[in-house]
Amino acid sequence: MRKTTKKVATKAAKKVAPKTKIAKKTKFISMKSAKDTVKINGEETVVLNSQSPVTPLETTAPVSIPEPVEEVKAQEEVKPTPEASAPVSIIQPVFHKKLNIGCGIHFLTNFGFENIDANPKYNAHATIMKIEDIIQQPGSIDEIYVGHCLEHLINPVKELKRWKDWLKTGGILWIVIPEHARVKYAVENGIEQMFTYEGIMKGHQNGDMNSPSTHKTQYTEATFMAQLIEAGFKKEQIKLIDAPYDECPYLFSRISWQLVAKITK
Repeated sequence: MRKTTKKVATKAAKKVAPKTKIAKKTKFISMKSAKDTVKINGEETVVLNSQSPVTPLETTAPVSIPEPVEEVKAQEEVKPTPEASAPVSIIQPVFHKKLNIGCGIHFLTNFGFENIDANPKYNAHATIMKIEDIIQQPGSIDEIYVGHCLEHLINPVKELKRWKDWLKTGGILWIVIPEHARVKYAVENGIEQMFTYEGIMKGHQNGDMNSPSTHKTQYTEATFMAQLIEAGFKKEQIKLIDAPYDECPYLFSRISWQLVAKITK
């Protein structure tokens, strides 16, 4: 009876063992099923885990990265370098359409003129510059006033030509100078009592021709007209004014020995 009982127990144990093996096999099969395939929209698709919920794959079009625009590439390739920078240009002075050349103390700012003088002591009201250094475009100036300056120049004809070139058609060149006959008459008749004939006609530097204040030319009406003609003006363009203060508003005194000329281009 004891042997029979042992046999029955052994058989029962054997019957239980296969169940355990089947369970292990089932687990192995479930692990392999991680690469199962399913049908989505009629097509077979491999899913990562058949044990997790299956969701249809998105059918959106792949995102394409646009190629760089050619203009952007060009901008990236061309980079400014110090060697490619534009050269610094020398800027000439920009003046008004009216020039007061060799102004001295006679400023015409209220009349719209640009005052120019070489003497630094006038820098509060004038542009300090030598007359020969002034540069203007041809036909760009309406009016030029040159009062008691022409007689101080070493080469007045050269400057007269330049001034003529700067004037617009119809532009006016005013010139005021001491003239021999007028000075002589004023001194001899007591009209001019402050200065002598020599002082007015030659300047006040005792004949020192290197001084800017010395008169380089002692003008007569004939020599003045000859210089204007040489500079390219015609006789009909030149008008000598008998009542200068009435016709020329820029004069600062009624000095009778002045020769005032209005030259129209």
